[in-house]
Amino acid sequence: MHSSMLFCTFVCYKISTTQEKNSRNVARSVATHNLLPITLTLILLAIVSALRGAIAPVEAETIANIPTPVGALLQRAGASIPVLSTIAWIISVIYSGLCIGRCGIRFSIYPAYTIIGIPILGIVASCVMMSHEMLLSSATLLVATWAMKYLLRYIMVTDSYGDLSLAMLYFGLLPLMFAPAAILYPCFALMMLLIKPHWRDWVTGITSLIFPLLALCYWSWCAGSGFSTPITECYFALILPSGFTALSLIGGASFGVLAIVAVMVVCSATIYLSDKYSLNGRARVAMRFIIVMIALATVMLLMPSSSATALSLLAIPVSSLVPLMFIKMKHSITQLLWRALLLMVALNIIVMIFM
Repeated sequence: MHSSMLFCTFVCYKISTTQEKNSRNVARSVATHNLLPITLTLILLAIVSALRGAIAPVEAETIANIPTPVGALLQRAGASIPVLSTIAWIISVIYSGLCIGRCGIRFSIYPAYTIIGIPILGIVASCVMMSHEMLLSSATLLVATWAMKYLLRYIMVTDSYGDLSLAMLYFGLLPLMFAPAAILYPCFALMMLLIKPHWRDWVTGITSLIFPLLALCYWSWCAGSGFSTPITECYFALILPSGFTALSLIGGASFGVLAIVAVMVVCSATIYLSDKYSLNGRARVAMRFIIVMIALATVMLLMPSSSATALSLLAIPVSSLVPLMFIKMKHSITQLLWRALLLMVALNIIVMIFM
């Protein structure tokens, strides 16, 4: 009897170790599979879209962003160095795509490892429509990427006030560069409750969020202007119409790209809501924040002061949510959507060149 129990224990141990080894091999293969083609896809999309936007921009892309205290400096700098601004945009799209894709693997946000978020970011940020003010868009994309990176690290790994403070500092810097992002100030006061409903985290997050604006107010006061001048500038930049409308996004094949991306987002959000307990507790918090960020970025896109730069902010949470669909849904369906998306992206670039 004793020997049979030992034998059963040994068999169970061998089975469990074999399964664990296989799961590690599968995870490693998923994480590294198609890494080179996906990275090359991102690089190709970034270069082609940037060159198309620099050489043959459509009318909606030439609409300038409403000047903000920091955004005005970037607009003037970008106008004086257009070639370097284009190069900066290409580098920022590639870096942001790789960074968001790495965050998904490193922080274990999804039930399985996937890197499909890398090209998704490039598609949303640059292949639908892109602002002709590429230096401002580059800075906005990078700041939003760093904000999302540190916030995901805070939620998934560290619980560190340092990571939370850095994330909120970057989020607080966004309204000083892009006017519609000013809605983050009131919205994040409530969104912090979705992340961690503790008063110390709330105070740390909100204090770090408004610190860039308060620092700019102090600088303005030291320079001889009013202390509230930057606040007034941000407010009027928020309500002033830029001439850009969301209807301009549905011209040509852009509507097809947006429609497929919207289907992916809806499928991913539905999968999360219907099977959220397949994720661990930290991942559920991260997904809730990502979904709310998609809603906020969509609101920014629809605001009167918006521009094509809003797509840079939308790309970050979309590329963080959509990989959930590629893990949970059937391979045949996801591959069909992915190939249709690439086809519509190629068609959209061709159409926009000859418009």
